[in-house]
Amino acid sequence: MKKLFLLLVVCLVLGAAAAWWGLQQVHAPYRGYADAEVFVDVPTGAGVAAIATRLADAGVVSHPLLFRAAARISGKERTLQAGEYRFAEAATPAEVVDRLARGDVYTRAITFREGLTIWDMADAFEAAGFGTREDFLAEARNPARIQSVDPDARSLEGY
Repeated sequence: MKKLFLLLVVCLVLGAAAAWWGLQQVHAPYRGYADAEVFVDVPTGAGVAAIATRLADAGVVSHPLLFRAAARISGKERTLQAGEYRFAEAATPAEVVDRLARGDVYTRAITFREGLTIWDMADAFEAAGFGTREDFLAEARNPARIQSVDPDARSLEGY
């Protein structure tokens, strides 16, 4: 009986130590990538485990379980948003969870001067490195994005 009690005490102490260590790791900044920045794409519908694996593979978090723990502890595991995220500084798993929950995605701006045709815009889009001219034209010809505003629109030209 004494040995069982001692074993229980040892297990409790080890469990408490592991919990303390894990909590420290969730709040410890980490940067495991050598480049100046790293981009991580979170696809629509990805679960916490898949997101955690992508982040760990990119060197944003040290281990997928730490990210999953941070998401669970924060209560934000169901609010993580899809998109492309840019990481350039060391961050804690908790900070990474907050960024993904806010949807703090990486954006790049492009400005089209007034008077350009859809074809001129497609050329500028491609020249800026955003994608191909054909991709731009395909999206610009798809009025689905503005159907709620203008149900009769046949393209995005002029919007």
